[in-house]
Amino acid sequence: MEQIVFDSYRILTTEVAQELSPENIKTVKFFIGHNIGKRDLQKIVTGTDLLRLLEERCMLSAENVEQLATYLQIAKRNDLDEKVQQYIKSAISRNLSNH
Repeated sequence: MEQIVFDSYRILTTEVAQELSPENIKTVKFFIGHNIGKRDLQKIVTGTDLLRLLEERCMLSAENVEQLATYLQIAKRNDLDEKVQQYIKSAISRNLSNH
């Protein structure tokens, strides 16, 4: 993976994690509950906790942010979804320019 992609991914996930409200986190936890055990769900308090768990479960990575976008849409965080969409567009344009 290119360093630029990883850096932009880290910037994206840091921004998303910081901007998620407790209510947003609660909403996403509800939707991922069928994939995550109750004990792990209870450990999620912050946006960083949430995104870290999604990464650990291979539900989120620099190459796989679509599910995050879906969760943000469900939580009615279109502003954060837009950041994810911009990340996807820039990643696609980087890939096209490398070929």
